[in-house]
Amino acid sequence: MERIFMSLMETDTQFRTQDVGEAHHLFDPIIRHKAILRRTVFDHAHIISHKHPYWNRSLGADHFMLSCHDWGPRATWYVPQPYYNSIRVLCKANTSEHFNPKKDASVPEINLITGEITYLTGGLPPSNRTILALFAELSYKDTLKKSRFCICPGGHEVASPRIVEVTYAECVPGLISQHHVLPFSDVLNWESFSVQVPVKCLKKILMGVSQDRYFRMYEQVKMVQRHFVVNNPSVRYDAFNMIIPSIWLRRLNKAKWKAHYNSKQKILLVGEGNFSFSACLATAFGSATNMVATSLYSERNLRKKHGSSEANLQLLKSKGCLVLHGVNVHDMNRHPTLSQMKFDIIIFNFPHAGFFHPFKENDNKVIKRHKHLVKAFFKSAREMLDEDGEVHVTHRNDHPYKQWNLEELARESGLILKETVEFSKKDFPGYENKRGSGSKSDQTFPLKDCYTFKFSIEKNYNQLMWTLVFVFALGPNIASPTLSSLLQWQVRFSGCSYSSLASSSVLESSTPPASSSNIVNGSSSGFFVANESIQLVQEQEKLKHSNESDEEVRTDAVKKYNKLERVEASLVRARSSIREAALVRNLTSVHQDPDYVPQGPIYRNANAFHRSYLLMEKLFKIYVYEEGEPPMFHDGPCKSIYSTEGRFIHEMERSNMYKTKDPEKALVYFLPFSVVMMVEHLYVPGAHEINAIGRSIVDYISIISHKYPFWNRSLGADHFMLSCHDWGPRSSSFVPHLFRNSIRVLCNANTSEGFNPVKDASLPEINLLTGEVTGLIGGPSPSRRSILAFFAGRLHGHIRHLLLDNWKNKDQDVQVYDKLPNNVSYNSMLRKSKFCLCPSGYEVASPRVVEAIYSECVPVLISDSFVPPFSDVLNWNAFSVQIDVKDIPKIKEILKGISQRQYLRMQRRVKQVQRHFVANQSLKRFDVFHMTVHSVWLRRLNIHIRDFERPS
Repeated sequence: MERIFMSLMETDTQFRTQDVGEAHHLFDPIIRHKAILRRTVFDHAHIISHKHPYWNRSLGADHFMLSCHDWGPRATWYVPQPYYNSIRVLCKANTSEHFNPKKDASVPEINLITGEITYLTGGLPPSNRTILALFAELSYKDTLKKSRFCICPGGHEVASPRIVEVTYAECVPGLISQHHVLPFSDVLNWESFSVQVPVKCLKKILMGVSQDRYFRMYEQVKMVQRHFVVNNPSVRYDAFNMIIPSIWLRRLNKAKWKAHYNSKQKILLVGEGNFSFSACLATAFGSATNMVATSLYSERNLRKKHGSSEANLQLLKSKGCLVLHGVNVHDMNRHPTLSQMKFDIIIFNFPHAGFFHPFKENDNKVIKRHKHLVKAFFKSAREMLDEDGEVHVTHRNDHPYKQWNLEELARESGLILKETVEFSKKDFPGYENKRGSGSKSDQTFPLKDCYTFKFSIEKNYNQLMWTLVFVFALGPNIASPTLSSLLQWQVRFSGCSYSSLASSSVLESSTPPASSSNIVNGSSSGFFVANESIQLVQEQEKLKHSNESDEEVRTDAVKKYNKLERVEASLVRARSSIREAALVRNLTSVHQDPDYVPQGPIYRNANAFHRSYLLMEKLFKIYVYEEGEPPMFHDGPCKSIYSTEGRFIHEMERSNMYKTKDPEKALVYFLPFSVVMMVEHLYVPGAHEINAIGRSIVDYISIISHKYPFWNRSLGADHFMLSCHDWGPRSSSFVPHLFRNSIRVLCNANTSEGFNPVKDASLPEINLLTGEVTGLIGGPSPSRRSILAFFAGRLHGHIRHLLLDNWKNKDQDVQVYDKLPNNVSYNSMLRKSKFCLCPSGYEVASPRVVEAIYSECVPVLISDSFVPPFSDVLNWNAFSVQIDVKDIPKIKEILKGISQRQYLRMQRRVKQVQRHFVANQSLKRFDVFHMTVHSVWLRRLNIHIRDFERPS
């Protein structure tokens, strides 16, 4: 392939130009043979950079090289610019060896023994293919054509010529490799014509491919074949003409960051270290007259801290940049020069307030200090922006930096998150991320999970897509909202994220409305918040206040609505009914039910919950997408710590009262992938990225969005995923609409990691070692519980460190272990304890919460930013104790302060709430499965879907 590409580029193709000035890209014609020497590569780059201006202009970013040799990637190591900047077109597209699919291109490895493809293409029809799967080293061309699936494992290198060979033979490829970026995967959907299989599940997966799906894949292999054929001369859409578009796409990407920054924008850069980022932009623009670059330090102190700053400052000044020193972000809006200026973009890269030994980054005081800095910056920057301006903050998004919660800090200053863009240092040639202070101030710091968060000024009501309609059960005098009051409550739904602005009198009631955060934290008697369009508000007002009979209104609605609108109209009536039930403040539901009647203070509003539950059973329909193959789709673990995920998926695969085969009748659509199974089959232990998992989810959403109209109709807002793995939230971030719009049912319900309780639902984590709850439920009476508080668990996460530091082997009343002594049963200790400590680990969720409830032990929640399961209907204050992390040293004092009478009440309520957390083999009403479905139902009530393709 390498030699053929070279030969074709040497001919007068339509892509080649003799005028260097007209070129979009410059080709480096070095073939990487095994005898290549370092000096050859280095000298070649040296020659062209001195002879032509184009290399230095972009530092190689608009140049590309091509190699099909295993040593191709290694050959670029010798000159940093090709390695980091240039487009490398490689057969060996191995992400674990720094192949970067954003700038590098994967090309197929094609083994042409005779130099011709004659007799290589074509194969037998499916009916004559008698072999399920084939892999052989030699002499296998005839057998390829008899096989349904052809196994293509990676060898010493990830690439294999077998991928193209089996495509030529019209055999469906079975791909077995790690870290391999497939050829032309920017445009080809490999899932439609190949199967990616782990070795240990090979036969199971291939046998599980239905006959219909195999025929579809076989036809698509024949269709895609043209893109891998080598022709001489080349033919449109053949392998040569697919490689060129791969380079073309990446050339387009080279200007991608310039879409964020260009010379026509008025740009302010604050908190610059050695001014290398400013210098990078100035070099790219060719002029810096549109830029103002600032530093906190005086020029003299800056030179002491950053020796390399002098050259960057000279470059900036030579290009017309205004450079200011001694600018503090706290009051930069009052700076004598800056106060007179407005900017299109204000950039603050890696804000950091600094701290001294012995403090660490994850200390709460340090985090508070950082947040104070960023909050002050947002406040100043807001006043310096043009109307359509943006604030860009580049920041690490891993622990503990994500605890800064940039979005919340920005919102307090009237800024809203517009976009999050992955940040790569390689995109900014010459940028050095220097530390801000201390003895290591001139050293760089590691960059992990870095993003540029782009904020803009909050828009007014007329620019809103969605509007808050009403809040359920906020008080005894609640009344229907008027349109005028809605205009006073502005709620933004931009990029499908909910956030409230100023709250005036939302409801015609003397009771102040509860914020969503109050509802989550349990300080409100409210039920849940609903969002709807103005159009449906008007329709609901008609339904409620019309003099016509309810039946007449319904008849008129049926005539007027299409299928989707009829579904939405049914939800309007459901919301009205639940809202009516919420007016009843009884502790016991007034509805009749043969199985169970919710009652008592464990519910926020028992009557509203019961009415909602009955309506859910009557109306709620879920469509489960059939696409995807086990074990990563339609399957999951039913044992161990992730059992909640697998059990829910299995129940949704079976027939149940909510499942529908008709997607037109569905209110929500379930995405049946299992993050746990993806981690098991796709994740490489020890790797620091989960891109393979992300690609699988991206591809799945791509398939269903092209096959069905439902995802695009709502941008995923009426779809839901469910995951109990720690990486569930992170996995969803690969699809922005899934992350921001869809209902994500997660065990790891951490608000500091983007969990949004208005649209996302918290799922209990249940550790079923045997897959059964037999023997786990129940415990002795309170009088037989001799231990005040108990915890045993592995030492991970800062909260557990604090817990063990304060209480391990310190007190007989508060027994804390990282490992239980021999012959001591964990379950017996739970049953002996009055209170069971449930601290977060690395992630906020813990199976100990459900273990405590099963053992009838009062759970003590110790966590930051955790939304407890089913907290929209359950009043956790009634049956648990919530202790702030800072109060860990006071655990005994707090628990001793609870009277015996109050403890007995809480323990009784734990027994009562237990039914909602039981994972039954045969489903029972109000159990954990039905409560999970109810959480999704509530969030579907929160949205109104409109078909914008249908004229109104």
